[in-house]
Amino acid sequence: MGRLRRPQRLRRLDRVDRRWRPWRQPACPPLRAAGGSPPRRGVGVAVASRRCAVSVIAIDSSSRDRAWAVRTATDGTVIEQRAMPGGQLDRALPGAIAELLAADVTAVVVLTGPGSYSGVRVGMAAALGLAAARGLPLHGIGSLTAVAAIADAADGVAFSAVTDAGRGGVYVARFTRTGTVLEQISAVERATAAEVHSRHRVFASTEIPSLSAEQVDPVAALANAVPRALSLPPLTALGLQAVHAELAGNVLPTRGG
Repeated sequence: MGRLRRPQRLRRLDRVDRRWRPWRQPACPPLRAAGGSPPRRGVGVAVASRRCAVSVIAIDSSSRDRAWAVRTATDGTVIEQRAMPGGQLDRALPGAIAELLAADVTAVVVLTGPGSYSGVRVGMAAALGLAAARGLPLHGIGSLTAVAAIADAADGVAFSAVTDAGRGGVYVARFTRTGTVLEQISAVERATAAEVHSRHRVFASTEIPSLSAEQVDPVAALANAVPRALSLPPLTALGLQAVHAELAGNVLPTRGG
């Protein structure tokens, strides 16, 4: 009578690289808030569970001075982050994304502008390439929406979110908030700093010359945009479009802006 063999553990398909291998729960790295501190409850971070089954790569290249790539949980909790100078993003951004990639990444989020013309397009191209190569859903959201969503503004009171447009100009849109519901109440416009409505509070994620704006943390804004973007339908290559603006006073489409 032969010896009985111990039953072998069933193997599960790894959906990322399509190879058969024994399945195991991904290890959870230490979670950090956007500024690098331990997790706390608030915008862009959450008191995290020790189970981190999935994560998201998010990209913001809309600023002229600096770009960010982060890996977050689906609720916006920051796991890892990389910062890059605004120049030569076509070289720096792919390497930063490669450093953040993990087997548990299940979606890509990118800020679609307005902002730096070349920066926005480099970020969108990188996000599209990553999503296509890995077979991941791609979600886009406007950079002004990301700033407005984290702005410390009172309920029902209009405020403006702005970003640098270069050559002394800014991109601006007005918003209101009721509880957790954010509403954009104006089209995205290109204006001079002097033309920004002075009776509204103004928020930005980077310093803008000749404009006094309240600063929000750009990494926290990007991380906070992740669950908002994931709540929107995924985009196709044809559906991923940058947010544009022209001179102040012209009515423009505001989708995702």
